[in-house]
Amino acid sequence: MKRPPTAPHRLILRAWLAVLVVTVVYAVLFCLLVAALGLPWWVGLLPVTAALVTAEWADRLLLRLTIADLNPKVIGEDDDPRLHAVADRLSALTGRPKPELFSLDSREPNAFSLSHRPGGRGPAVHLTSALLERLDNDRLEAVLAHEYAHIAHRDQRALVYAHSMTCWALGLPHLLVMAMMNLDRPLCRWAHMCGWRWTPVQEGVRGLNELVFRYPVPTVPRVVAVPAVVPLGIARGLVLVWGLGPAIALFWTVTFVGTFVSYPGLIACSLLTRHRELAADTAAAQTTGSPSALASALSSLSEGVHSIPDKDLRESRPRAGESFLSFSKPPENRTERIVGYFFLAPLLETHPSIPVRLARLAHLSRSAAESR
Repeated sequence: MKRPPTAPHRLILRAWLAVLVVTVVYAVLFCLLVAALGLPWWVGLLPVTAALVTAEWADRLLLRLTIADLNPKVIGEDDDPRLHAVADRLSALTGRPKPELFSLDSREPNAFSLSHRPGGRGPAVHLTSALLERLDNDRLEAVLAHEYAHIAHRDQRALVYAHSMTCWALGLPHLLVMAMMNLDRPLCRWAHMCGWRWTPVQEGVRGLNELVFRYPVPTVPRVVAVPAVVPLGIARGLVLVWGLGPAIALFWTVTFVGTFVSYPGLIACSLLTRHRELAADTAAAQTTGSPSALASALSSLSEGVHSIPDKDLRESRPRAGESFLSFSKPPENRTERIVGYFFLAPLLETHPSIPVRLARLAHLSRSAAESR
């Protein structure tokens, strides 16, 4: 007789313990390092502290950049009455307000939720057009219930702090680069208002300058715009030469070393993410009273994800750790399996495998049937 799977709350507790252990080990090692260099030992606590203090700000900034790339569109009640009817039913079942619903134009069937957004806005659920086309009401309700569970559990905030605690060796240089890019954009915006077509570094990487469309003609009088370009040019030069340049150099240097140093933290955070996915599956099955509907949705949508070329997956993926389905394809041959295990790929997966999720849902179905 097979043992029943471990309860999700116990799995999450174990994962958090792993995150805390990794955090303490990193802090102790860094304190010993700075002490060996002749600095006060407490200096070793500063990176972890800085990562935790800036976690919310960094997440808001990353969200703003990610959501802008995805270009989501609000789904009004007139746009999709079926979706809103399902969402209203779930809100009545859970007693939680209905999140704002967004559509993403993508051939990949997937969904992800945000428990909070930049600007103090409330929760939101994003669903791709392919997902809405594929699912009937029961399976759509199961997927939405899964996303409602992520919002109720505040998984977004939990994962942000877990990553900040364990992956600061990678996160702080990245944060510094984003901060410099954040300073560059307003300078370019003011230049566009004066009639000078500067391209922000961040948008230049993407091959797009959105400011051209926002400011097609100068809005500042010429008599002010001409002398203003000098201080703007000096300020941008300082940002690029003394700010962004060293930040990028530090980013690549620390990333090369930090990738290997951060492996234990990445593994612990991936473990936490996988267990929170299982907890959301369990909550969704209990809310809808139909684990089989969620299992059917998982089976149907996973086939759709794995039938799309890798290039399309990379271009359309949302925040991978918070999406309904994983983007990684299973290894197709022995060589891929060997290479994957060598690079610890299974330990870095953000989602449990589909067979594991289906097995848990099958156990929930059997338990519900036996209790009747």
